[in-house]
Amino acid sequence: MNPFFDNNVGEEIKRGLDMTNAHRETGLTCAGAPKPLDSLQAHCNHEGRRIKIMARPLSWLQLGWRVFATVVVASLLAHGYVAPALAQVKLGAPEKEVYKYEPIPRQGQFHYSPMATFKPDPADQKSDGQYFGLHMTDVWPALHLQGEDGNLYHYAMWVSHDPQTGKLSAGQWGGIGVVTTAGVGPHPEARTWQGPVTQNMTADGRLQYILGDGEQTVSYDKDSATWTSRDGQINVTGKLVAPGIGFLIPWREPSGKTDSMYYTGQFYHVAGTFYGVKVSGGMTMDLQYGTKPYLDMWWVKNRQGNWTLFYTAFDDGSYDFGMFACGKYGARGAVATNSKSEELVNTTQMKLELAKDAKGQLTSAVYSFDNGQKWEFIPSTSSRFPLPNGGKPPPGFTVKKDMKDVRQGVWIRVGEKRKPVNAWGFFINTGENGCEPSPGMR
Repeated sequence: MNPFFDNNVGEEIKRGLDMTNAHRETGLTCAGAPKPLDSLQAHCNHEGRRIKIMARPLSWLQLGWRVFATVVVASLLAHGYVAPALAQVKLGAPEKEVYKYEPIPRQGQFHYSPMATFKPDPADQKSDGQYFGLHMTDVWPALHLQGEDGNLYHYAMWVSHDPQTGKLSAGQWGGIGVVTTAGVGPHPEARTWQGPVTQNMTADGRLQYILGDGEQTVSYDKDSATWTSRDGQINVTGKLVAPGIGFLIPWREPSGKTDSMYYTGQFYHVAGTFYGVKVSGGMTMDLQYGTKPYLDMWWVKNRQGNWTLFYTAFDDGSYDFGMFACGKYGARGAVATNSKSEELVNTTQMKLELAKDAKGQLTSAVYSFDNGQKWEFIPSTSSRFPLPNGGKPPPGFTVKKDMKDVRQGVWIRVGEKRKPVNAWGFFINTGENGCEPSPGMR
């Protein structure tokens, strides 16, 4: 075990593993872009304090911190925390998320979730890889595209991975939706993924997800991504515009069992055509590592609070990308970055204020962080929503009344001067607002 960087972890970094992977043994929230080993550094949050760590030979001060970290880990083990074991995985069709909302007594969970940015590398994301002892179980490739016709096109798929057999299989996740001036509905032509999927690493370092015998192919490397279909209906390509984001959440269940999940997301700006329409927007790749499929995780079924993953594109060609979580059972942390690879937020100190109308519908959500920043979520149903919200419906389109607006809303910093031109983000708000203000924000 290496509580802090030393030559062993340095060798991991040299082999292409990034800051997120290197910090997985510390339990700290770290941020820092990979650099030459003699100048690699990171800033980590531990119990709300900032710690700067360097990838140089250990000084006496660093050695002291290393001993301290070792004692902390030993204490956790002594108090009953154990690493989760791989469960028998049975992957079926995706089910609607069901939240139980039962009051669950305090069980000694950690109150914060380590979050960090990282530099995506396909070599780190092969299906047989593990992080924190967890196996890849789910992958979500998705397109969030603004058409020249004014409509928003959302195409979100799901690839499940059985780590015991190595098999990958596909299904729909989040719908194939179109936002028009007439309303929201399914795309009249686009079809969901179904059947076997193959993951392939090319000789030039691109990781591919191939549906069936080549019906569609999602491909990406360290810098770029493409999504194409054999019939030519989908053809978009683009570049990685911000570091990836990941978070680890451990928990303790009512039975006393401990478990955890590691979730990552990365964002590409793409352009091209989607079923005959010129489009541009986001392509996201989300990955889940756990002991069982995502929807079978206890935390997912019982979570209460707020969780969002988002990107926002601006008129000056810049992008923001972030993940905020604040709820019960340990889900608390925020990290945001941008197209300059700058760290905008990395904290566990926050508070959340929700505003609703007379019908109980969300009109605004504002996170305040300990660095003084405030970020606001403006739902697409709000009169303040700053983006076009649909154009003329495409031929064959029909409104589906019970279909949720697949864009959901936009996240921007309060006082932002740049103008949003494209955005996507999910905003999960389950149960009562489980985001009590952090100690430093009361």
